[in-house]
Amino acid sequence: ARDHYGRAIKASPDSAFLQRDLADVERQLGNGERARTLIDRALALDPQDARAYAIRGELREAAGEPDAALADYRR
Repeated sequence: ARDHYGRAIKASPDSAFLQRDLADVERQLGNGERARTLIDRALALDPQDARAYAIRGELREAAGEPDAALADYRR
C-alpha cells in the first residue's frame, strides 16, 4: 500500500486525502515520525479534514502528548 500511495502522491502531490491515507498506513506500520510529517501536510492542504485530525490525535496520544491529542480529537 505504501508504494501505491507514494506513486499516487507523486502524480498528485496536492491531494490531501492521499497524504492522509499514507499517514495512516505509516502509523499502522509504526512509523510515527513519517506519519506525523504526512498528516501535517494533509492538514495544511485541507484544514477541515476530520479524519486527519483523528489520525493526528492518535499519533500525539501515542507520543505522550495527551493535551494536544485531545485538541485534535475535538477538532
